[in-house]
Amino acid sequence: YGGGVWPATSELKVRRDMCAVIEEAKAEGIRPSASKLNSVAELARVQVAVDDTLWDANTGILVAANGTIDLTTGDLKPHAREHYATEAVPYDYDPDARSEAWEERVMGEVVAANLGLDAALFLQEYAWYCLTTDTRHELAVWMTGKRGGGRSTFITGMEAMLGPRAGV
Repeated sequence: YGGGVWPATSELKVRRDMCAVIEEAKAEGIRPSASKLNSVAELARVQVAVDDTLWDANTGILVAANGTIDLTTGDLKPHAREHYATEAVPYDYDPDARSEAWEERVMGEVVAANLGLDAALFLQEYAWYCLTTDTRHELAVWMTGKRGGGRSTFITGMEAMLGPRAGV
């Protein structure tokens, strides 16, 4: 655990670390063996197990570099181990941050000009929804239109905002 997330760790790395500990215990009369490693690994797996339903279960939070954002209020709170989050966006949360390039150029001059203000507002709301893991609305956006309409720019902006949460 670190930086608000529990990253995945390969089983091979964990077993290699356990093997090193068993090797260091030779002086205490421990005889390293594959069966000893398997026994220790299974005991450790059972002791540290977390129910699958807890991982990324809180759809109302987003982990950022400087804390955890409550997506219902916009408040920044400290990172918490009990969130069992496995992903975070790779930047600090700043509720006052603004991007002229995004708001004026992409959403204003390109999207609103080509698709209308309602479409631009919808896409801003859609971007917020994409920050959550909530899928109850089952939204999908299909972008069509003439060349230079801002589709790829919008998608690139979403990828930058979502970081590792962006998916294909």
